[in-house]
Amino acid sequence: MICTSGTSACNASLPHVQSLLGTEVLTEQQIIEAVLKPEGTKDIEKRIKAAELIKNPELYGSVLESPDFGSEFLFPSAEAQTILRWLGDTMRGSAEAVDELRVVMLPSEDKKSILTSNVTVVTLNKLTPLFKNIKLKCRRDSAGIMPLPIKVDTREEFLSSVSGLFAKFDGIIEKKNPDEEIIICSTGGYKAVAGFAMMYAQLHSIPCLYSFEGSQEAYEVMSVPLG
Repeated sequence: MICTSGTSACNASLPHVQSLLGTEVLTEQQIIEAVLKPEGTKDIEKRIKAAELIKNPELYGSVLESPDFGSEFLFPSAEAQTILRWLGDTMRGSAEAVDELRVVMLPSEDKKSILTSNVTVVTLNKLTPLFKNIKLKCRRDSAGIMPLPIKVDTREEFLSSVSGLFAKFDGIIEKKNPDEEIIICSTGGYKAVAGFAMMYAQLHSIPCLYSFEGSQEAYEVMSVPLG
């Protein structure tokens, strides 16, 4: 799975995550401690439930398979939320089953975007006891998080950013193993850039996931029938 990444983890409900922005070398433990301390009032109960799940996933058994999973928990990043909802769909049989999932995060070079990618990876890795027979490959090194020079200040910068995003998609797809199938998760990042990620997926007949803010589901966008 190739996942574009925005800055969703750096919001008012997660001040302890935002406090990590100045940290040069982030440890997994620092990230875990930060996401376990949601604050504020908006959806705070769902955030607290998600924090409890991250802290003790082995106590929650088959929670991913519950039809209400998407409405009961609000995870630290929209990117993690979408992937977890989709995994729940695969385990319930609502989406095609998978045996192994490798996740590659594509943030911009913005510190908040890179931090959100790290939060997403740590969240997914912490929740692996919920995935049962699905083997997760999700890394925080340069093979798992690949920052891109995405800029939208001018038309030229935006078009260059889209071109760079497409080139990165091409490179990852060219290097994939023959038995690997590609899925693009376009929930994260600038909405216009996410739209182009969705378009790339449609034109190449690649499944593409997207979640609207406040939605309980991860939607798979249909490919464009060009034949």
